[in-house]
Amino acid sequence: MNTFTIIKRFSTSVSANLKVAVLGSGWSSFSFLRLIDKDLFHVNVISPRNHFLFTPLLPSASVGTLEFRCIQEPVRTIPNIEYHQAEATHVDFKEKTIDCEEIFTKSKFSIDYDILLICTGSFFDKIN
Repeated sequence: MNTFTIIKRFSTSVSANLKVAVLGSGWSSFSFLRLIDKDLFHVNVISPRNHFLFTPLLPSASVGTLEFRCIQEPVRTIPNIEYHQAEATHVDFKEKTIDCEEIFTKSKFSIDYDILLICTGSFFDKIN
């Protein structure tokens, strides 16, 4: 079953106007945000990075085969989402709220959600 089929089933199986919060702007969240029916959901994206970076093409960009703008896609260009350039500092799963802190102004705010997607990705440490 591919991602498109899963998201279509998800979109048709829940009631309208639910609040979806997406933590992160990586591979899985970017795919989800492009495919979800935004007429059925109010989508909030919380991520310190305002872009999706296609990391497998980084070597090509670094040697000049591709331009850097070809391997990154701004999250803000996805229509009908609300983007917050912030870090999630605490998730209350019982109350369904996310406490956040904006990256530049350091102001704090909270977001309520009905459905939470944690798509923060992972970090790797190269072995020397």
